[in-house]
Amino acid sequence: MAKRTRSQQIGATGEYLVGKLVSEMGHIWRPNTADFGIDGQVEVVDRDCRPTGKTISVQVKTTSAVRMACETDKGFTYTCSAKDLEYWLGASEPVLLVVVRLDQQRAWWKRLDTWFAEPRQRRSRVVTFDKVDDLLGPGSEHQIAAAATPLKDPLPLLRSSETLTTNLLAVTGFAPVIHWAETDVQDRQEAWAAMTAAGRFESGFILSRNRLYSFMPLTGALSPLCKGASASFATSEWEQSQDRDVRRSFVALLNFTLRAMHYQELRYHPERHYLFHVASSDLQPRRRKVGRGSGRTVFEVYRDAENKVRYCRHYAAHLNFRQWDSEWYLEINPTYHFTRDGERESIFSAEQLAKIKRLERNAAVKGQVEHWAQFLVQGQSDTLFGVGDRRIAFGQLATFTVDASIDERAWIVPKEAEAGDMPLLIDEGAEAS
Repeated sequence: MAKRTRSQQIGATGEYLVGKLVSEMGHIWRPNTADFGIDGQVEVVDRDCRPTGKTISVQVKTTSAVRMACETDKGFTYTCSAKDLEYWLGASEPVLLVVVRLDQQRAWWKRLDTWFAEPRQRRSRVVTFDKVDDLLGPGSEHQIAAAATPLKDPLPLLRSSETLTTNLLAVTGFAPVIHWAETDVQDRQEAWAAMTAAGRFESGFILSRNRLYSFMPLTGALSPLCKGASASFATSEWEQSQDRDVRRSFVALLNFTLRAMHYQELRYHPERHYLFHVASSDLQPRRRKVGRGSGRTVFEVYRDAENKVRYCRHYAAHLNFRQWDSEWYLEINPTYHFTRDGERESIFSAEQLAKIKRLERNAAVKGQVEHWAQFLVQGQSDTLFGVGDRRIAFGQLATFTVDASIDERAWIVPKEAEAGDMPLLIDEGAEAS
């Protein structure tokens, strides 16, 4: 047997490392016996340990150099030869270029057909590797599987577990009784006028069939609305009722009570049916800290070059009470509210909302759901200034674990931020977990 040259020994060591990393990901590595520009092939294995027949070719470039071309703390580059690049891009299936650093026993990968899809980039023949995002090994198994899967085919489920966080905030309890009294008040506008005359206010009530219902005792701000003595009954009568009219009344009471619990911080949009954070009195950014972390800017003003207000952005959310299997939850669907001056709605709110939604990804939405959940939970906590409002008590966001997962990075195509000055919010004030 012919003795291997040092270059061949280095190459074989790099291919061995790639095979080991691919095996650790759960996929199959098949080295080529003859190297004509392709060193091996990866076949994707699904969560049931079955080969899927989905394959992708791999070319390994191994180096013993202690520093790569144009290397920084974040990445480095590799320049392909014109001959190699023509061969790889003309292959019958996509080719992964894997660069192995022997001194670090690490490897980075790039799918060449997508990297060189732009003619100008192809002419340069330069591949840029990110030391974090392009690292080969456990954690990149989903992206390798996606690279090997034709666009028309569904992505395979891989062997990994994932804990999913839902947008359902558990309701752990209600005020024990519902108070009621006869009333001559016909609607909320009339009720508000009566409370204004008395100088005391409370919005956590409903009116139904000449009766007033509330979790609050009817001896305070609601007393001007009552006709005669008040009474009460156990909240469980409505909470567990199967009567559709009663359930509608109970949900309506929950909605008005939730707004009343946060009347100083939140306002309700009667047409869009969401709650949004109010503006600060001086239009300065309003930052809300909940739980750990630095918090989030829930109200912010955006100005033009002359320092004139262009629009204001408010955090908002559709909050809907749901019941499944006798358990109650608050469904949180975050969104944004846009105003011209903190009060009047922006005439461009639809366009502004559509633009910001196009830029957001799963991490941004998850972060906002967690923010709203923590905000609502924090509102029921006792402070130095008083007792927390626990007419509706909240717990944690519901989670569940699945035995297979798909990495969002494997199927969402990275998108460049669009032109314009709408801020990209997905990195803003992420809460520590």
